[in-house]
Amino acid sequence: MSTEAVFIQVGALAEGFAPHSNTLERQLG
Repeated sequence: MSTEAVFIQVGALAEGFAPHSNTLERQLG
């Protein structure tokens, strides 16, 4: 699994777990 795929999955999990928190999404750009 590539690093990009990992970030995509983590982002999806974070979005599902805390949709109101976009901090990580903004940091990762």
